[in-house]
Amino acid sequence: MRRASQLAALGLGAVVGVGTETAAALLLYTTRGFLGTAGFLVALALAALALGLWVGAEAVSPRRRWTGVIVAYALAAVFALLWSTQPVLRQMAWGGALAAFFLIAEPAYTAGAAYQNIARSASGAGVSAFFGAAGGVVVAALFLIPQLRPSVIFVMAAVVLLAIALLETRRTSQTMNANVLSLHGKTALVTGTGDPGQLGFAVAQRLNDLGARMCITARSAQIGTLARTLGDAAVGVSADLTSEDDVARLLATVQQQFGRLDILVNVAG
Repeated sequence: MRRASQLAALGLGAVVGVGTETAAALLLYTTRGFLGTAGFLVALALAALALGLWVGAEAVSPRRRWTGVIVAYALAAVFALLWSTQPVLRQMAWGGALAAFFLIAEPAYTAGAAYQNIARSASGAGVSAFFGAAGGVVVAALFLIPQLRPSVIFVMAAVVLLAIALLETRRTSQTMNANVLSLHGKTALVTGTGDPGQLGFAVAQRLNDLGARMCITARSAQIGTLARTLGDAAVGVSADLTSEDDVARLLATVQQQFGRLDILVNVAG
């Protein structure tokens, strides 16, 4: 799991590196003042990335974060196409501001937020993301930018992000399932389970799903039949919990059937 997270961080860093280098090349090619523009673009990318890291620490679902970064790179692809093919957009006073937002700030910000999901499960994610970003810059500068249009590069980045998101979502789901409470070998007694529509029976079903051996009880004479719907590891005892004799008989049945009692959920009443 840790290695998968490090690979995901590497991939996310590479996408950020490729995207930032591509956006910088596109804007520098169409903007005067090379050094000033380059410094502004680098500072903007770092500031947006840092802000995304900070905001990403909040409790937001991983799915929303990954959706955000994929959408950001898809929008960057659309804007890069418009910026390259529509000279009027480059001549507008607010055109440069939109380019900085769609091509650099928004992708870097959403990538920073998505990175938080990876960082929680792998201590080496930061190093992987750094090397990924460095590699992404090199690959973009030497191979991608000379051969492909910026819009195509951003589309490729969105596809890579989609693959990473699917793998990370699957890994997170597997981790959560592995950490689900297991009650195998435990015995549970649930009262107030005389009808499938009752809360007590819903509790019994959940405990049964977690692997517990079950004893359910209610005044209903059909409790035995109802218990059989929970499987072979369940028994039903008809008992009136206001009667000391019935309670003693109930506990004796649990002892006889399972030899122990670990969980008591008293839903009756």
